[in-house]
Amino acid sequence: LDFWANYPTTETGIPRLWVHLSAHQAEPQPMWVRQIGDGMEAILDAWVFEVKRGIRHDNWLEICVRTAHLLTNLQNEDGSFYRSYHDDGSCCMDSKASTPRVIRFLVQLYLVTQNEAYLQAAIRAGEWAYAHQYQGFEYRGGPCDTSDILDKESGIYAMFAFIALYDVSGEARWLEAA
Repeated sequence: LDFWANYPTTETGIPRLWVHLSAHQAEPQPMWVRQIGDGMEAILDAWVFEVKRGIRHDNWLEICVRTAHLLTNLQNEDGSFYRSYHDDGSCCMDSKASTPRVIRFLVQLYLVTQNEAYLQAAIRAGEWAYAHQYQGFEYRGGPCDTSDILDKESGIYAMFAFIALYDVSGEARWLEAA
């Protein structure tokens, strides 16, 4: 995890997700919201695990905080996130179907840091997911290696997101959506 926590981000702060290890350089790939969420959530889970053992990896928490700050800045007015971004933070794929992929990460980071901005970003993303995925049945765009099609992964990630929002808020609508 030190490699990912210490590897240089893009100039805008987006973590590099594709790295050619033998060439020691980043691959020219989009920054997929799904991969950002998966990676940061795993780093945060590992940080919490290690802290419970009395071991601190402040660089692990730091990359999570920097990424969450970036996500709050990239979040669209309607609470959504684009499916992927370019290195400069501009939209790469304008589908918003991957929005739930970062909700659980934002909720977990809120629980660790008590930074209200992360919780508010998660709730705003949850509102978008509730309206479009739960009520509109738009469960699509889960895998990064396919087009924006209906898939089972989107439903699973939406359930993870709604359960995280229920756990932190106790609001029954999130449990119903899950």
